[in-house]
Amino acid sequence: MIVWKRTQSGDEEIPEPQPGLDKTFDLRNSEVDSIKGRLEEILTKTRSKFKDQRRINWSHAKYRYELEIPSEYVEGKKKPDDYEFTS
Repeated sequence: MIVWKRTQSGDEEIPEPQPGLDKTFDLRNSEVDSIKGRLEEILTKTRSKFKDQRRINWSHAKYRYELEIPSEYVEGKKKPDDYEFTS
């Protein structure tokens, strides 16, 4: 009745109820998957916008899911108005 899933880092496993056993858990898990999908869409759009598929990634240093973008793309007046520098 328990499924062992690897964490994102891949270095440990965590127990989860098998799908269908707990409706509330399944609903929340589905919501988390949906949010992660939207975050991946943001990453894909940002990479396309700056035409850089390799150097734009998520950073979890100061905040979780903070985009790490090379400074030459956002220095001076190049920084889009809806972007905020955090580090």
